[in-house]
Amino acid sequence: CGIHFDKKRNTDLLMARIGEKASIDASSKTGCHPMDFTGRPMKGYVFVDTAGFDLHSDLEYWIQLCINFNPLAKSSKKKN
Repeated sequence: CGIHFDKKRNTDLLMARIGEKASIDASSKTGCHPMDFTGRPMKGYVFVDTAGFDLHSDLEYWIQLCINFNPLAKSSKKKN
């Protein structure tokens, strides 16, 4: 997870890699939407608006989803 500044919205967004299943389940949460840099959403990643992580319990929820997914995540291929 991390923070991304969205120039279009002029606001910070939480970036979270939570996996495809969790992203479907979490899509109904406040402020959650697919992570989209190029016009094509990235599977298993979401952006969360500040309204969705402004409370400690909300931020804890998103971080826990990232932690839960981490052991399942495949590392990127190394470039030569």
